[in-house]
Amino acid sequence: MFSLALLEYYFDKVSSFERNQPEQDSGTPNPQATRTISSQNEVQRLRHVQHPDSWTLEYISAHGSRIAAAIDIDNSGFIRISEANTFTEQIPQGWNLPQWCAYNAIGKLSRLLSRSSSI
Repeated sequence: MFSLALLEYYFDKVSSFERNQPEQDSGTPNPQATRTISSQNEVQRLRHVQHPDSWTLEYISAHGSRIAAAIDIDNSGFIRISEANTFTEQIPQGWNLPQWCAYNAIGKLSRLLSRSSSI
């Protein structure tokens, strides 16, 4: 549930960025930009928006359970405020929350797979 709420928040943020861009060649605003997220295709469509964090949405959408597991330190199935605070305090300097979530979704796994193949 937490990762879905996080995805919705950043989807809206990236979509609003798209709405604030100049209108399409047709002279009408993009109607897709005002919808809430309903499919993976919509997330993939936003990868092409020139928002610096649009690439992270696909990872947050596809791997939300990994993000929740990274935050839920005690594996209770519930994310406490203290756990969310601990998670955000670990964000490397120069990164933001969507980037940190994407890293926790797939970056750590990728790093582990890379290490295991070198052994």
